[in-house]
Amino acid sequence: MNRPLWEATVIEGLDNIEGLPKGCFAILTKVHRAILDREIGGQLLAALHDLDSGALTQLPDRPLTVERVPTSVELLSRAAINRVKILGSYAHVAQRYALPVTKGLLKNCMARKSCIRYAPRTRFNERVSFHRSFDGISFPLDSIKAIRDARPQTRFNDVIIAIIAGGLRTYLRAKGELPDESLRAVFPVPDRPSKTNEKRVHHFSYIFPRLFTEITDPLERLERIAAHMDRARNQSTWLDWQIADDAAKLFPNTLADMSLKAAVTYQTTRHAHPLFNTFISSVAGPHIPLYHVGARMVASYGLDMIYNTVGLAHTAFSYNGNIAISVTACRNMMPDPAFYMECLQQSFEKLQHAVMSAEPVEEGA
Repeated sequence: MNRPLWEATVIEGLDNIEGLPKGCFAILTKVHRAILDREIGGQLLAALHDLDSGALTQLPDRPLTVERVPTSVELLSRAAINRVKILGSYAHVAQRYALPVTKGLLKNCMARKSCIRYAPRTRFNERVSFHRSFDGISFPLDSIKAIRDARPQTRFNDVIIAIIAGGLRTYLRAKGELPDESLRAVFPVPDRPSKTNEKRVHHFSYIFPRLFTEITDPLERLERIAAHMDRARNQSTWLDWQIADDAAKLFPNTLADMSLKAAVTYQTTRHAHPLFNTFISSVAGPHIPLYHVGARMVASYGLDMIYNTVGLAHTAFSYNGNIAISVTACRNMMPDPAFYMECLQQSFEKLQHAVMSAEPVEEGA
């Protein structure tokens, strides 16, 4: 409880990195998930940057007064009181989800041999270490839009997912570990905003799209992903923002963390199929240059969280005419992120050629 909820580090000495201007520096911000969402992230980005190089942020005339830091006893007391308040929520949550979840499982059982759709096990579905690997790659935003516009019924995020799917296929195939079944991802999809207390609140549902990594032709893979994503968006899913919100209120993070650690310790995860293989998220950023104390922001990359049994995450962020795909992974699972960037670049180039020429391009059997 004594660790800060956020911190920022200025990184200098980047002159030797190719593509960066002389005197370039980076700002690494680390923010706890408890206080960060897309809206807060946008506000943080706006607070740190200006719209032109001459507009410098003005300091307040008076020092800001913040609340006193609560003691450990006060924090524990508040937690105990909040737990008592939510005891009545258990019955309400059970009433809300018992029937919908049962109907959903029965529907899946009738349509498939299994009630739950699993993903194949890969190197990314093991226990994560304490070490991380990170890298990022950028693509011209106009090129992504051109691929989208060339194929009917294809959305922007479908193209991003298709590029990642092709990169994963190439990477795992080079390792001799490409499964015969399609990999799956978890992808947040924004719901329609609702008005709560006169404020527009955005909620997110989570879908688990197939990546069709078993398909060799990138054009066919894109079309299958687009059709699959369209069906997933239109279907009502019971794994939406309300369930996530209720679960967060009912089950303490410490309890969930202890349960997951116990499962990994006794190696039960080695005998169970994962529900998905990677996280993929996409965030639309500003399409104009931003400045920090007079310096123009060259690029923005995002680090995401990874967990035991899911040690790979992709974050796409658009800024000033480019789209950057950031990759966070367990270092034991992906010790060569630079090679994976090459795989993503190859995936983009082959998809672009296949779409623009309308001719299938084989990536190998």
